[in-house]
Amino acid sequence: MCVFAYLSESRVPALRSSLLLAVAAALIVLVGLVSPVGDFPLNDDFVYAASVEALLERGELAPHPFSQALALVHTLWGSLFVLILGTGHTALRIATLVLAGVALWATGRCAEARGMSSGKALLCAGLLFCNPVFLNLSYTFMTDVAFLAPLCLAGLFYLRALADRRPRDLVWAGLMAVLATGIRQFGLALPLAFAGAVALEIVLGRRRVSRAEVFAFVGPLATGLVLLWSLGPEASNAAWSKWSPPVVPPPSLATVAGLCATHAAQALLYAGLFLSPLLWPLAARQWRARKDLRLAGVLGLLAVGLVVWIVAGARALPSLPNVLYDLGAGPLTFRDFLIHQNWSANPVSMGSAWWLVTALAMATLLLLMAALFPVVVRALARGVQGDANESRGEIAQDLFLLAWTGIVLLTPYYLLSYNMFDRYLLPAIPPLAILAVAHTRWTHRTSAIASASCLAVLVFSVACLQNYMAWNHARWQGIEYLRADLAHPPAVIDGGYEFNGVHTSAAFRRPGRRRGFYDQGPLGFWVLDDRYAVTMGPRR
Repeated sequence: MCVFAYLSESRVPALRSSLLLAVAAALIVLVGLVSPVGDFPLNDDFVYAASVEALLERGELAPHPFSQALALVHTLWGSLFVLILGTGHTALRIATLVLAGVALWATGRCAEARGMSSGKALLCAGLLFCNPVFLNLSYTFMTDVAFLAPLCLAGLFYLRALADRRPRDLVWAGLMAVLATGIRQFGLALPLAFAGAVALEIVLGRRRVSRAEVFAFVGPLATGLVLLWSLGPEASNAAWSKWSPPVVPPPSLATVAGLCATHAAQALLYAGLFLSPLLWPLAARQWRARKDLRLAGVLGLLAVGLVVWIVAGARALPSLPNVLYDLGAGPLTFRDFLIHQNWSANPVSMGSAWWLVTALAMATLLLLMAALFPVVVRALARGVQGDANESRGEIAQDLFLLAWTGIVLLTPYYLLSYNMFDRYLLPAIPPLAILAVAHTRWTHRTSAIASASCLAVLVFSVACLQNYMAWNHARWQGIEYLRADLAHPPAVIDGGYEFNGVHTSAAFRRPGRRRGFYDQGPLGFWVLDDRYAVTMGPRR
């Protein structure tokens, strides 16, 4: 996809309308390099696979007790692929890969709706595709990529509505937002971002809203949410009430403020990491700025960077848990790694070299902030016409993209859950990528460097994905040896988070237990007896 972006921007005629072709080709090549085949769960997807099984075998449409996502639409989508392709986790993985293609295509279409060329649209999609977190989650039945697909489709129609003001775009946007909400409760983030952007436009005197637009915006959302709520009290109570673990006491105002600051700093630092292939184009843009402002700008950015780094904990990346770690992607779901932190089995480590990656991420973040500062000023200024090549519609679109980024980065669920995972930040990549690419001055050289940087990150991401699938295949072969060849029951096996989640967690879900997912027993991960263990190194 990175190569397609470079060639398309170079005006190769056959690639002028290459978005769908590039997405399909990229996914075909990816599947050829790393097979999604494997009848075993990954990460938390055993939870959602259980919901699919309950729907197909017992006709029950309700989230698994461990699910904090609503996941109703996710369950229906996975069930469709199981009916077509047969039972097993491979079918569910293919279901997610299809939605990964939709998310990539929708990201590129969002860029085109913002007025970009096909090459720049492909670059925006490529920034998402090369991301190691996105690729890893595309090979699972987790809700992250599934949620991103309708979210980006909703964003596409909202961007069109801001440019063309057609009520039908608002209808489609509302329907897509409802589908996203049916996967995760926070699909409502985009309608809120759109409403906020339009409200500010009205206050600034740049927009008037017709009655048809109001009905087109509210009608599908209200109807869809009522439909989701009517699916049953069990589904509603199981998911909508799980915004934070029940055992966590209500936080104080000071605690919330501290969490907000820390999570915001961490999110911004990861945003810089995810957009690091744009470091050179962003730097080239700032280098062309007025010389008398350059020194003051550098000093100001360094001060901001220092504050962000301190608030984020003054740690090197990767500082957030779950998918991305040292030289890999995909959680190491063994007790020795996650509970005892026994890293002796990790053969290779970047060590202090991660400080260089952190510095590059911070530099990208600061350059991005410098590039977006004029965008914010224009978006908030009354009566602004925009640049020579920028219409009022594009200013409104930028305001929406900024609101989209801010809401998904700072949604209250992440702040009050006391847990911040890197995968939660995926929904911010499309709007940030579009804003960054739209407001960077592109030349043949900067396009080539950005495409090459994306390709380098993609090589790392594919290698991580291959490693993740390989060690999971080996892990489940070991489990099969214990169970089939040696005839040991699951109750005496510590096979890691996913295995025990499937086979022994029911013993910890007895009626009346308040803690549910968080009550995993003294051995961790719902292990009943760790007589036998499958792991990467000697037991501690």
